[in-house]
Amino acid sequence: MWTHLRQYPLIHQLGISQIFAYGALFYAFASIKTPLADWAQTSEQAIVNGLSLAFLIKAFSAPWVGKAVDQFGAVSVLGFGLLVGGLGFALLTVIPDIRWIWLCLFMIAIGYSMATYEVAFGAAVQYQEVTARLNISVITFYGGVASSCTWLAMGVLLPSLGLVGTTWLVGLVLMVFGVHFTRCKVGKPVRSGPLPGFQWSGLSRPERRALCVLSSVGTLDEIVFGAVTLLFITWFLDSGFSLQVAVVLAAIYGPFQVLGRLLEMRFGQQVDARITGLFAVTGVPLSLLILWWAGDSLEGVALAMALFGMANGVITVTNGYIVNMYFRASVYGRAKGLITVPKSLGSAAGPAIGVYVYGLVSESMFVWMAALGFVAALTFVLLLRTPIRSDLPVSSERA
Repeated sequence: MWTHLRQYPLIHQLGISQIFAYGALFYAFASIKTPLADWAQTSEQAIVNGLSLAFLIKAFSAPWVGKAVDQFGAVSVLGFGLLVGGLGFALLTVIPDIRWIWLCLFMIAIGYSMATYEVAFGAAVQYQEVTARLNISVITFYGGVASSCTWLAMGVLLPSLGLVGTTWLVGLVLMVFGVHFTRCKVGKPVRSGPLPGFQWSGLSRPERRALCVLSSVGTLDEIVFGAVTLLFITWFLDSGFSLQVAVVLAAIYGPFQVLGRLLEMRFGQQVDARITGLFAVTGVPLSLLILWWAGDSLEGVALAMALFGMANGVITVTNGYIVNMYFRASVYGRAKGLITVPKSLGSAAGPAIGVYVYGLVSESMFVWMAALGFVAALTFVLLLRTPIRSDLPVSSERA
């Protein structure tokens, strides 16, 4: 890891940027939504509704963001996203009016769509395609601690600086990172001539199949993830656990997500990413079946949550790299953008679907979600029968 840090400092800077991007532009709202609503004399629901609507921007802007990644370079796009998102976060507490807050949330959503994993992965591919898989693993390792770092920091900043001081400080930090990346000379694509074309009619059969499979699997996975994560604590409470134990069980997911990424970083380079991806996609519904079967068994539930975390940790890495197995660096951004559209819609729909299904069949809800997860795994198998690019760079480097 230390050797990698010396060789590829940009990758570690991108990783640190994900702690701040996900932290400030997403996780921070778990801590600030209540004081922000009180400050603006509005309801928390109004804040959350505005945030949900704003984040739909990620779905519909993904193709344009992807094109910008290919046209201007992912590092520049990420830097601009941090600038816009940071400005939006800082301005949240300028005018105590919900319409102003919604405008700032719109800016934050634009920053979120331009400064998080999809674009950071593009930067890793453009920077050093031969080590892209390892570099994507490193970036996700940093991103895996974003929620913990953010909530701990907010627990210190809000009492010390207050809501206004906190939003301005965090926004300023984001903008400093943004200036750094917009001025960064490293990691930007070297291209002579116009941007290579990227139309459906010009894609090969394997490329088309890869787009369809990755979009379908990603959408199903996001629906399942959004549905079950919202209901974990509710399920644990209904199973007879106390609130404190339920919270601890739900929290198992985070550390094991990081562990999954560490294992992928250390050993995954020796295995076809499609194989590790298939195991990970299968691990999600398997963990849900174990969770359903375990009932009130503390050990069984803990095992299920650990498997769920590890599987999702590896899925994030493989989703970033498998695209590169079919699409070269010069079109990676646009390919990832097309895949992101249905995935983002699935992510937005997942919580609502989960609540609806839980209301109908609460006792078997996780079985239905597991079935949907196994459909995703069976669809993923098609990738194993889809030939990858013949010019894919190969590296034996390890962290």
